Amino acid sequence: RDYYASRGLGDVYKRQDLLLEIHKKPTGVAYVYLEPFMEIEKYCNIIQKFNKAGIYQHLYTNGTLATETTLKALGEAGLNELRFNLGASGCADKVIENIGIAKKYIKKVGIETPMTNEFFEKFFLKKQAVLDTGLDFINCAELHLNPNNIENYWGEKMYIARHGYISPIWSRELTLRFMAAAAKEKWLSLIHISEP
Repeated sequence: RDYYASRGLGDVYKRQDLLLEIHKKPTGVAYVYLEPFMEIEKYCNIIQKFNKAGIYQHLYTNGTLATETTLKALGEAGLNELRFNLGASGCADKVIENIGIAKKYIKKVGIETPMTNEFFEKFFLKKQAVLDTGLDFINCAELHLNPNNIENYWGEKMYIARHGYISPIWSRELTLRFMAAAAKEKWLSLIHISEP
């Protein structure tokens, strides 16, 4: 069972020993709340302790505040996977560079970005630079709408997936075009797209 560290690090830190003592401890921890590199110095001890317990951990970031020093520290602490929301920065050159730096220290590094028109266009402008980082995977599924963002897409044609996700049809179409390009051009990265 995964544990999502979405309530802030204070909550994780207070409950870390309890999580490790209960009978069915988590098999994975995902750091997905706010931007972790704003207080990255607080993460390493927590990551190190979970790593010693054999728990798989991944962290999600926009990558704008990452540095070689902090990426190296995360790798040394035992972070298993780092996911960059490349779309959050508009495919910024600095973030693309940080993906390559992260690959030196962290075992699995990739992109996890919802498929939007803006991301699709900017990704293809910088595609080769992104692929040259040596990233391990690209997760670019359809834009999943929820009560917090669905009003931003009022009037769009939508579809609903079997898992209950609601997405604009254009996001699905861009996702399929993205996959077709990856297959045709034989990108080496694993491409993961959610199924309808």
